[in-house]
Amino acid sequence: MLVGPPDRPSSDPLAGDVDATPQKHASHPAEWLSHQRYDAFWQHGSVAVDYSSIKCPVYVVDGQIDSYRDFLPRLLANLKVPRKGLMGLGPQVSQLADAGPGLDWVTEEVRWWTQWLLGVDTGIMDEPMLRCSWKSARRPRSGREMFPAAG
Repeated sequence: MLVGPPDRPSSDPLAGDVDATPQKHASHPAEWLSHQRYDAFWQHGSVAVDYSSIKCPVYVVDGQIDSYRDFLPRLLANLKVPRKGLMGLGPQVSQLADAGPGLDWVTEEVRWWTQWLLGVDTGIMDEPMLRCSWKSARRPRSGREMFPAAG
């Protein structure tokens, strides 16, 4: 967690001098803790204020032990653009994390970007909207398998 500006200016020429950029809101745990309710401090960067402002396809990646794990189903339910979700075992899924048994996140990522950046149909949108990997599962499960319609 970066709780303040880096020790030296960023080497990324597109980032500019991060030390010279004033912070609108402090990124410090004490500041976060002073806002115990969903007030303007949190709303300024929240997509939940206006889901319709998102106009591009979205692949939401989350983890079972992530503190924002409720974000994934809420985003999938409220967005009106093409969307998919992936919930892995750890705090977040990445190339460095164990996404779960039988789940190759890099392949999923390449399929998503090939579909939406290159316009090549990879079949990824024909699959269930939500994919989850649970510790007890031997293979990833879809949202339909985990949450069957009430009947």
